[in-house]
Amino acid sequence: MTTSRESTPISLTATLVVLFAAVSIAVLAVTNAFVFFFVEQQWRSGAQQDLEVAGNVLRLLVASQPNATAIANRGDRITGELGKNRRLTFSVSAATGEPLVTTLPDGFPAEAFRRAGDIEHPVDWTWQDKHFSIAEISGKFGDGSPARLRLSLDVSEPKDIQGAYSRALVLITVAGGLIAAIFGLAVVRHGLLPLRRMATAAGEITASRLGERLRPEDTPAELRDLATGFNGMLGRLEDSFRRLNDFSSDIAHELRTPINNLLGQTQVALSRSRSSDEYRSVLESNAEEFERLSRMIQDMLFLAQADNAQAALRTEEVNLRAECAKLVEFFEPLIEEGRLRVELRGDASVRADRLLLQRALANLLSNAVRNTPPDSVIGIDISTAESAGSEVCISNPGPGIAPEEMPRLFDRFYRTRYAREAKTEGTGLGLAIVRSIARLHGGDVEAHSTPGVQTRFCLILPNSSRQDA
Repeated sequence: MTTSRESTPISLTATLVVLFAAVSIAVLAVTNAFVFFFVEQQWRSGAQQDLEVAGNVLRLLVASQPNATAIANRGDRITGELGKNRRLTFSVSAATGEPLVTTLPDGFPAEAFRRAGDIEHPVDWTWQDKHFSIAEISGKFGDGSPARLRLSLDVSEPKDIQGAYSRALVLITVAGGLIAAIFGLAVVRHGLLPLRRMATAAGEITASRLGERLRPEDTPAELRDLATGFNGMLGRLEDSFRRLNDFSSDIAHELRTPINNLLGQTQVALSRSRSSDEYRSVLESNAEEFERLSRMIQDMLFLAQADNAQAALRTEEVNLRAECAKLVEFFEPLIEEGRLRVELRGDASVRADRLLLQRALANLLSNAVRNTPPDSVIGIDISTAESAGSEVCISNPGPGIAPEEMPRLFDRFYRTRYAREAKTEGTGLGLAIVRSIARLHGGDVEAHSTPGVQTRFCLILPNSSRQDA
């Protein structure tokens, strides 16, 4: 059984150096190729001009001879006229027949001229390790009979120079690529120094030093966004780490009280023999503590699932007024006991998980009932706005919440000073659950309080059309 291994990412330094060298080689190659072809074009153009001049002169000399026999007797004159260019050789013959005058090298192949075009398009030919540019043109003798004129220009010297130059260009290109790679390595290493400094600074940040930050103003512009994003991540980690520490401390604190109560009552009950009624009383008291622990564990499990998006929503069309009316009826014994009155106003429908929505509304209404003084009115206002969604606002008079406590109001296990002093029931998880449920539905919860006057909680949920979109 073979196991697949993930490919190791290529070094950024190596990648940049290779790209730097490749670009340099490509630029040198293109430049050198342009120079190479330019040089070739120059000597070819010169060869073509030499052949064209020689061809025109030879055509005039042939036309000045009365016939083919006459030119054969005056070959020295023609040779003298064209012999100034030592690289040039030629032959003159009748339309069909052996050359009448020739300076071509002995054994120069006649088939070379079969492919030769006119004087403006000479043909390359290699013979005995030499390079020639050849052309064949037509002419006429003085009597009008046709003549065949063949010209050959030795271009070995410029051709060899071009070959040597091409080899030099290849060496220059390779050497230039190596030099570019060496300098590129130095440039890349220097350019990545800020990134290495950032990596070193990030490596020094530990759980006990999450408050430290990178300095974006000290980094190049290209890395500034990276430093800013890294600082943002550190801020979120620091906040999460702080919340985790607080959560751990709160759990320990909240679990300690019921466990100590259970342990103390059990130890007292076991310290001596007791009657059945006394044991029953201890067990009933323990059962209450166990119920409190069970609720707390269920609430913490729900919050953990909500934070990790594990709570699956079973949404349906829910009428907010009907749900609030059911909750008022459910809390009616507590409402009557506290001599309270509830006023329900407004109507709206949302698409939500009915059970979760009932739980969130029940937590808010329960808080209002517990913290409202007797002979007071609790208001439940339901409204709908196209942009903000639907709101259920539960307001009640009472001691209210101090401004400094508002930022932590929805934190887990947080209880207001009034709740702690009054020793009201609750674990401080109710409002945290309300916020988690609201955010699971894409909404939120807001709190507004004027101490000694009124406290108002608003559960905001998106409208059905917006949620479906």
